[in-house]
Amino acid sequence: MKQAIDSTAFLQPEGINARLTASFGLASFPHDAKDKRELLAEADRRLFQSKTKGKNRISFTELEKAA
Repeated sequence: MKQAIDSTAFLQPEGINARLTASFGLASFPHDAKDKRELLAEADRRLFQSKTKGKNRISFTELEKAA
């Protein structure tokens, strides 16, 4: 989704070549939260983290790899 937004020129029929970016915050169940309320709160926290770090990025908790 982020790549599609980044690579699309919007409003071209109107003579405007608008480029957009998007920031995302991802959270997963049950790794990041124990219920849907916590899941939405964690995704929102990650979105804020993306915007704080410079926008146009995806923030998420990386899962630990099994040994």
